[in-house]
Amino acid sequence: MPESELPDDVRSLLHGTDGSESVLVDGRRMMAPRGGPGRALPIGQDGFLAQVFARRYGSTARAVRAIRAAIFEALEENSIGARALRPDSVLGRAVGTALPIAQGPMTRVSDQASFAASVAHHGALPFVALALSGPDQSRALLTETKQVVGDRPWGVGVLGFAPEEVRRAQWEVIHELRPSAVIVAGGRPGQAQAQALEAAGIQAFLHVPSPGLLRQFLDAGSRKFVFEGAECGGHVGPRASFPLWEAQIGVLLEYLQERSADVDLGAALRSISPAAFTTPGLPRWSRRRRHRWPPAVPGSAYSWAAHTFSPRRQ
Repeated sequence: MPESELPDDVRSLLHGTDGSESVLVDGRRMMAPRGGPGRALPIGQDGFLAQVFARRYGSTARAVRAIRAAIFEALEENSIGARALRPDSVLGRAVGTALPIAQGPMTRVSDQASFAASVAHHGALPFVALALSGPDQSRALLTETKQVVGDRPWGVGVLGFAPEEVRRAQWEVIHELRPSAVIVAGGRPGQAQAQALEAAGIQAFLHVPSPGLLRQFLDAGSRKFVFEGAECGGHVGPRASFPLWEAQIGVLLEYLQERSADVDLGAALRSISPAAFTTPGLPRWSRRRRHRWPPAVPGSAYSWAAHTFSPRRQ
Protein backbone atom coordinates (compact mmCIF):
# COMPACT_ATOMS: atom_id res chain seq x y z
CA MET A 1 0.00 0.00 0.00
CA PRO A 2 1.19 3.59 -0.52
CA GLU A 3 1.27 4.11 3.26
CA SER A 4 3.67 1.21 3.75
CA GLU A 5 7.22 1.88 4.91
CA LEU A 6 8.56 -1.58 4.02
CA PRO A 7 12.12 -1.73 2.65
CA ASP A 8 12.51 -2.03 -1.11
CA ASP A 9 13.69 -5.65 -1.00
CA VAL A 10 10.55 -6.69 0.90
CA ARG A 11 8.33 -4.76 -1.50
CA SER A 12 10.04 -6.45 -4.42
CA LEU A 13 9.55 -9.89 -2.88
CA LEU A 14 5.85 -9.31 -2.22
CA HIS A 15 5.29 -7.85 -5.66
CA GLY A 16 6.54 -10.93 -7.48
CA THR A 17 5.08 -13.72 -5.34
CA ASP A 18 2.16 -16.02 -6.10
CA GLY A 19 2.32 -17.73 -2.69
CA SER A 20 4.11 -20.87 -3.86
CA GLU A 21 7.49 -19.54 -2.70
CA SER A 22 6.48 -19.83 0.97
CA VAL A 23 8.04 -22.93 2.56
CA LEU A 24 8.21 -24.40 6.04
CA VAL A 25 11.50 -23.79 7.84
CA ASP A 26 11.71 -25.17 11.39
CA GLY A 27 7.94 -25.06 11.67
CA ARG A 28 7.59 -21.49 10.36
CA ARG A 29 6.44 -20.24 6.98
CA MET A 30 9.29 -18.39 5.26
CA MET A 31 9.69 -16.81 1.85
CA ALA A 32 12.89 -15.97 -0.02
CA PRO A 33 13.48 -14.49 -3.50
CA ARG A 34 13.46 -17.02 -6.31
CA GLY A 35 16.70 -17.74 -8.09
CA GLY A 36 18.83 -15.16 -6.34
CA PRO A 37 20.29 -13.86 -3.11
CA GLY A 38 18.13 -12.26 -0.50
CA ARG A 39 16.92 -12.74 3.02
CA ALA A 40 14.12 -15.10 3.93
CA LEU A 41 11.15 -13.41 5.57
CA PRO A 42 8.30 -14.80 7.72
CA ILE A 43 5.62 -14.61 5.00
CA GLY A 44 2.93 -17.20 4.49
CA GLN A 45 1.20 -18.47 1.37
CA ASP A 46 -1.21 -15.54 1.46
CA GLY A 47 1.65 -13.08 0.87
CA PHE A 48 0.53 -12.70 -2.75
CA LEU A 49 -2.55 -10.86 -1.47
CA ALA A 50 -0.39 -7.81 -0.70
CA GLN A 51 -0.11 -6.95 -4.39
CA VAL A 52 -3.73 -7.98 -5.03
CA PHE A 53 -5.03 -5.70 -2.27
CA ALA A 54 -2.80 -2.82 -3.41
CA ARG A 55 -4.11 -3.12 -6.95
CA ARG A 56 -7.74 -3.65 -5.94
CA TYR A 57 -8.14 -1.12 -3.11
CA GLY A 58 -5.31 1.36 -3.51
CA SER A 59 -5.08 2.24 0.18
CA THR A 60 -5.07 0.54 3.58
CA ALA A 61 -8.24 2.34 4.62
CA ARG A 62 -10.22 1.08 1.63
CA ALA A 63 -8.88 -2.46 2.13
CA VAL A 64 -9.92 -2.50 5.79
CA ARG A 65 -13.38 -1.20 4.93
CA ALA A 66 -13.80 -3.89 2.24
CA ILE A 67 -12.82 -6.70 4.60
CA ARG A 68 -15.10 -5.34 7.31
CA ALA A 69 -18.01 -5.11 4.86
CA ALA A 70 -17.41 -8.69 3.68
CA ILE A 71 -17.44 -9.99 7.27
CA PHE A 72 -20.71 -8.26 8.10
CA GLU A 73 -22.24 -9.39 4.82
CA ALA A 74 -21.33 -13.02 5.60
CA LEU A 75 -22.98 -12.75 9.03
CA GLU A 76 -26.34 -11.61 7.69
CA GLU A 77 -29.11 -14.18 8.01
CA ASN A 78 -29.86 -14.11 4.29
CA SER A 79 -26.30 -13.59 3.10
CA ILE A 80 -24.81 -15.18 0.02
CA GLY A 81 -22.91 -17.68 2.16
CA ALA A 82 -25.93 -18.57 4.28
CA ARG A 83 -28.09 -19.19 1.23
CA ALA A 84 -25.34 -21.29 -0.32
CA LEU A 85 -25.42 -23.85 2.48
CA ARG A 86 -29.17 -24.16 2.92
CA PRO A 87 -31.28 -27.02 1.55
CA ASP A 88 -32.44 -26.50 -2.03
CA SER A 89 -29.54 -24.19 -2.84
CA VAL A 90 -28.74 -23.29 -6.43
CA LEU A 91 -25.80 -25.61 -6.75
CA GLY A 92 -27.57 -28.36 -4.83
CA ARG A 93 -30.22 -28.23 -7.53
CA ALA A 94 -27.53 -28.25 -10.21
CA VAL A 95 -26.12 -31.58 -8.99
CA GLY A 96 -29.50 -32.93 -7.93
CA THR A 97 -29.04 -33.06 -4.14
CA ALA A 98 -31.00 -31.57 -1.26
CA LEU A 99 -27.80 -30.13 0.24
CA PRO A 100 -24.87 -28.37 -1.49
CA ILE A 101 -22.43 -30.86 0.04
CA ALA A 102 -20.31 -33.47 -1.68
CA GLN A 103 -18.48 -36.23 0.18
CA GLY A 104 -15.05 -36.46 -1.38
CA PRO A 105 -13.72 -39.83 -2.57
CA MET A 106 -11.51 -41.48 0.07
CA THR A 107 -9.70 -44.75 -0.58
CA ARG A 108 -10.44 -47.41 2.04
CA VAL A 109 -13.27 -45.25 3.41
CA SER A 110 -15.69 -44.34 0.62
CA ASP A 111 -14.99 -47.40 -1.52
CA GLN A 112 -18.05 -49.17 -0.11
CA ALA A 113 -21.53 -48.88 -1.56
CA SER A 114 -23.20 -48.78 1.87
CA PHE A 115 -21.22 -45.66 2.77
CA ALA A 116 -22.34 -43.93 -0.44
CA ALA A 117 -25.95 -44.94 0.21
CA SER A 118 -25.89 -43.38 3.68
CA VAL A 119 -24.41 -40.13 2.34
CA ALA A 120 -27.02 -39.96 -0.42
CA HIS A 121 -29.83 -40.78 2.02
CA HIS A 122 -28.91 -37.72 4.08
CA GLY A 123 -29.08 -35.38 1.10
CA ALA A 124 -25.45 -35.04 0.00
CA LEU A 125 -23.57 -36.19 -3.09
CA PRO A 126 -21.43 -39.31 -2.41
CA PHE A 127 -18.30 -40.26 -4.33
CA VAL A 128 -16.89 -43.78 -4.25
CA ALA A 129 -13.13 -44.06 -4.77
CA LEU A 130 -11.76 -46.37 -7.46
CA ALA A 131 -8.05 -45.64 -6.82
CA LEU A 132 -6.16 -48.36 -8.76
CA SER A 133 -9.02 -50.86 -8.89
CA GLY A 134 -9.08 -53.23 -11.85
CA PRO A 135 -12.05 -53.67 -14.19
CA ASP A 136 -13.79 -56.42 -12.20
CA GLN A 137 -13.45 -54.63 -8.86
CA SER A 138 -14.51 -51.32 -10.41
CA ARG A 139 -17.58 -52.85 -12.04
CA ALA A 140 -18.59 -54.63 -8.84
CA LEU A 141 -18.32 -51.45 -6.73
CA LEU A 142 -20.14 -49.23 -9.21
CA THR A 143 -22.86 -51.78 -9.86
CA GLU A 144 -23.56 -52.23 -6.16
CA THR A 145 -23.44 -48.47 -5.53
CA LYS A 146 -25.90 -47.81 -8.32
CA GLN A 147 -28.27 -50.41 -6.88
CA VAL A 148 -28.20 -49.27 -3.25
CA VAL A 149 -28.23 -45.51 -3.97
CA GLY A 150 -31.23 -45.89 -6.24
CA ASP A 151 -32.39 -42.79 -8.07
CA ARG A 152 -30.32 -40.42 -5.93
CA PRO A 153 -27.23 -38.74 -7.48
CA TRP A 154 -23.84 -40.34 -6.85
CA GLY A 155 -20.33 -40.05 -8.16
CA VAL A 156 -16.96 -41.72 -8.67
CA GLY A 157 -13.45 -40.51 -7.84
CA VAL A 158 -10.64 -41.52 -10.20
CA LEU A 159 -6.91 -40.81 -10.52
CA GLY A 160 -5.91 -38.98 -13.66
CA PHE A 161 -2.32 -40.15 -13.27
CA ALA A 162 -3.11 -43.88 -12.88
CA PRO A 163 -1.45 -46.25 -15.37
CA GLU A 164 -3.01 -46.10 -18.81
CA GLU A 165 -4.43 -49.62 -18.70
CA VAL A 166 -6.06 -48.94 -15.31
CA ARG A 167 -7.56 -45.65 -16.47
CA ARG A 168 -8.88 -47.15 -19.68
CA ALA A 169 -10.61 -50.02 -17.87
CA GLN A 170 -12.14 -47.69 -15.27
CA TRP A 171 -13.40 -45.25 -17.90
CA GLU A 172 -15.13 -48.09 -19.76
CA VAL A 173 -16.96 -49.12 -16.58
CA ILE A 174 -17.87 -45.50 -15.77
CA HIS A 175 -19.34 -44.91 -19.22
CA GLU A 176 -21.21 -48.21 -18.96
CA LEU A 177 -22.77 -47.62 -15.51
CA ARG A 178 -23.09 -43.83 -15.81
CA PRO A 179 -22.76 -42.24 -12.35
CA SER A 180 -24.06 -38.70 -11.97
CA ALA A 181 -20.61 -37.17 -11.56
CA VAL A 182 -16.89 -37.95 -11.59
CA ILE A 183 -14.02 -36.25 -9.74
CA VAL A 184 -10.64 -36.54 -11.49
CA ALA A 185 -7.61 -36.05 -9.25
CA GLY A 186 -4.23 -35.40 -10.86
CA GLY A 187 -5.51 -34.99 -14.40
CA ARG A 188 -3.66 -32.97 -17.01
CA PRO A 189 -5.10 -30.13 -19.11
CA GLY A 190 -4.26 -31.93 -22.33
CA GLN A 191 -6.31 -34.99 -21.41
CA ALA A 192 -9.80 -35.19 -22.89
CA GLN A 193 -11.26 -37.04 -19.90
CA ALA A 194 -13.58 -34.30 -18.64
CA GLN A 195 -14.86 -33.40 -22.09
CA ALA A 196 -15.69 -37.05 -22.86
CA LEU A 197 -17.61 -37.40 -19.60
CA GLU A 198 -19.56 -34.19 -20.12
CA ALA A 199 -20.42 -35.28 -23.65
CA ALA A 200 -21.86 -38.48 -22.17
CA GLY A 201 -24.01 -36.51 -19.69
CA ILE A 202 -21.77 -37.17 -16.67
CA GLN A 203 -20.66 -34.10 -14.71
CA ALA A 204 -16.86 -33.98 -14.48
CA PHE A 205 -15.06 -32.07 -11.70
CA LEU A 206 -11.27 -31.66 -11.82
CA HIS A 207 -8.93 -31.25 -8.86
CA VAL A 208 -6.90 -28.10 -9.56
CA PRO A 209 -4.31 -27.22 -6.88
CA SER A 210 -2.70 -24.08 -8.35
CA PRO A 211 -3.61 -20.87 -10.22
CA GLY A 212 -1.29 -21.66 -13.14
CA LEU A 213 -2.87 -25.07 -13.65
CA LEU A 214 -6.35 -23.58 -13.42
CA ARG A 215 -5.58 -21.21 -16.30
CA GLN A 216 -4.46 -24.18 -18.40
CA PHE A 217 -7.64 -26.13 -17.64
CA LEU A 218 -9.77 -23.11 -18.48
CA ASP A 219 -7.94 -22.69 -21.78
CA ALA A 220 -8.58 -26.39 -22.47
CA GLY A 221 -12.33 -25.86 -22.03
CA SER A 222 -12.89 -27.28 -18.52
CA ARG A 223 -15.44 -25.47 -16.36
CA LYS A 224 -15.98 -27.60 -13.21
CA PHE A 225 -13.32 -27.78 -10.54
CA VAL A 226 -12.47 -28.88 -7.00
CA PHE A 227 -10.17 -26.59 -5.01
CA GLU A 228 -8.89 -28.68 -2.12
CA GLY A 229 -6.31 -27.32 0.33
CA ALA A 230 -3.21 -29.14 1.51
CA GLU A 231 -4.67 -29.80 4.97
CA CYS A 232 -7.31 -32.05 3.42
CA GLY A 233 -4.88 -34.87 2.68
CA GLY A 234 -5.05 -37.07 -0.37
CA HIS A 235 -4.11 -35.79 -3.82
CA VAL A 236 -3.63 -32.10 -3.05
CA GLY A 237 -1.10 -29.40 -3.82
CA PRO A 238 1.05 -27.39 -1.39
CA ARG A 239 -1.37 -24.52 -0.79
CA ALA A 240 -3.69 -24.40 2.23
CA SER A 241 -7.40 -23.91 1.54
CA PHE A 242 -7.85 -20.20 2.24
CA PRO A 243 -4.95 -18.87 0.11
CA LEU A 244 -5.77 -21.44 -2.59
CA TRP A 245 -9.42 -20.39 -2.78
CA GLU A 246 -8.57 -16.70 -2.91
CA ALA A 247 -5.99 -17.28 -5.65
CA GLN A 248 -8.31 -19.46 -7.72
CA ILE A 249 -11.24 -17.09 -7.41
CA GLY A 250 -8.99 -14.31 -8.65
CA VAL A 251 -8.14 -16.38 -11.72
CA LEU A 252 -11.81 -17.15 -12.37
CA LEU A 253 -12.88 -13.53 -12.02
CA GLU A 254 -10.13 -12.47 -14.39
CA TYR A 255 -10.66 -15.21 -16.94
CA LEU A 256 -14.32 -16.09 -17.11
CA GLN A 257 -16.00 -12.69 -17.31
CA GLU A 258 -19.34 -13.67 -18.84
CA ARG A 259 -18.69 -17.41 -18.95
CA SER A 260 -20.12 -19.83 -16.36
CA ALA A 261 -18.41 -22.40 -14.12
CA ASP A 262 -19.22 -24.73 -11.24
CA VAL A 263 -16.66 -24.80 -8.45
CA ASP A 264 -16.28 -26.98 -5.37
CA LEU A 265 -14.15 -25.74 -2.50
CA GLY A 266 -12.47 -28.70 -0.83
CA ALA A 267 -12.77 -28.37 2.95
CA ALA A 268 -11.26 -30.38 5.77
CA LEU A 269 -12.82 -31.58 9.02
CA ARG A 270 -13.15 -28.23 10.74
CA SER A 271 -14.15 -26.27 7.63
CA ILE A 272 -17.45 -27.85 6.72
CA SER A 273 -18.99 -24.42 5.94
CA PRO A 274 -16.13 -22.46 4.37
CA ALA A 275 -18.15 -20.54 1.82
CA ALA A 276 -19.67 -18.22 4.40
CA PHE A 277 -16.42 -17.26 6.09
CA THR A 278 -13.76 -16.77 3.44
CA THR A 279 -12.06 -13.49 2.49
CA PRO A 280 -13.80 -10.95 0.22
CA GLY A 281 -13.13 -13.06 -2.90
CA LEU A 282 -16.16 -15.27 -2.47
CA PRO A 283 -18.78 -12.52 -2.27
CA ARG A 284 -17.13 -10.91 -5.32
CA TRP A 285 -17.33 -14.26 -7.13
CA SER A 286 -20.98 -14.79 -6.27
CA ARG A 287 -22.00 -11.32 -7.32
CA ARG A 288 -20.44 -12.01 -10.71
CA ARG A 289 -21.89 -15.56 -10.91
CA ARG A 290 -25.34 -15.26 -9.34
CA HIS A 291 -26.52 -18.61 -10.69
CA ARG A 292 -23.68 -20.63 -9.14
CA TRP A 293 -22.12 -20.91 -5.69
CA PRO A 294 -19.54 -23.44 -4.47
CA PRO A 295 -20.66 -26.19 -2.08
CA ALA A 296 -18.55 -27.57 0.75
CA VAL A 297 -16.56 -30.73 0.02
CA PRO A 298 -15.21 -32.41 3.19
CA GLY A 299 -12.20 -33.90 1.50
CA SER A 300 -10.56 -35.75 4.38
CA ALA A 301 -13.16 -35.76 7.12
CA TYR A 302 -12.96 -39.47 7.86
CA SER A 303 -14.34 -39.47 11.41
CA TRP A 304 -16.76 -36.64 10.63
CA ALA A 305 -18.25 -38.50 7.68
CA ALA A 306 -18.69 -41.74 9.62
CA HIS A 307 -20.31 -39.88 12.52
CA THR A 308 -22.59 -37.63 10.50
CA PHE A 309 -23.90 -40.18 8.05
CA SER A 310 -24.39 -43.02 10.50
CA PRO A 311 -27.93 -44.45 10.26
CA ARG A 312 -28.12 -44.19 14.06
CA ARG A 313 -28.27 -40.40 13.71
CA GLN A 314 -31.39 -40.26 11.55
